[in-house]
Amino acid sequence: MGYPEDCDLIYDKTQQEILSFYNERAELYDGFIEETNYVLYEAVAQEAAARFTDVACRAMDLGCGSGRVGISFKLLKPKVTIDGLDFSQNMCAVSLERAVYNNIHNIDFKGDISVINESYDLILSAGVFTPNHLDENDFAKCLSLLHAGGIGVVAIKKDWFESQNFQEKIDELISSDAIKNVFYNEALIWDNPDFTDTAIVVNFQKA
Repeated sequence: MGYPEDCDLIYDKTQQEILSFYNERAELYDGFIEETNYVLYEAVAQEAAARFTDVACRAMDLGCGSGRVGISFKLLKPKVTIDGLDFSQNMCAVSLERAVYNNIHNIDFKGDISVINESYDLILSAGVFTPNHLDENDFAKCLSLLHAGGIGVVAIKKDWFESQNFQEKIDELISSDAIKNVFYNEALIWDNPDFTDTAIVVNFQKA
C-alpha cells in the first residue's frame, strides 16, 4: 500500500464522517505524523520559502490541521504573518496552541468563505487536496484568497491529481489569464520505505 492504513478511514467517507474523524483524532495527529514520518508539510514550506522572497508577507495555510506547515514556514520566514483555515474545530484548537498563527478560521473551504475579508500574498497547502477532501474546483477557489501577483504553493496527492481534472483546470486557468508562472514538483508525502505515495506540488502566481 502506498499510504498508511489509517488513510483508508477517510478516503471513502462522507464530509461529516471525515470531520468527525479529524475532531476525534486532533490531539493524536502529531503522533501519527511522527510514527509514519509524514514529510509533505516540510516540502511545501521549503518550496514556498524559496518561491516567495518577501519576508514580511501575509500567508494563508489552507487546511492547516495541527499546524505543521505553519511551524515549518515560520522557521524559514520568521517575519511572515500566517493565518490558518481548517474545517475541524479540534484541529483548529491544536493549531492555536502553536502560537504561530495570527488568525485561524474554522470553516469549510467548500462552503461560504466570505468571513475571510482579506487577500493574501501567499497560500500554502499540504495534505488537504487528497481523495474526498478538496478537488480541482477548490484549487481554482484558492484564487479568491490571493491578491493579484500572489503566490500559491499547493500539494495535491499524485493519484488524486491524475484521476481528477486538476491538469485540465490548471490549463483552463492559464488560458484564461487567471494564473501564470506555473510549475510542478513531485514531493514525497512520507519519508518511509513502506509508503510510496507522492504529491504534485503546484506553484503558481495569480495574474
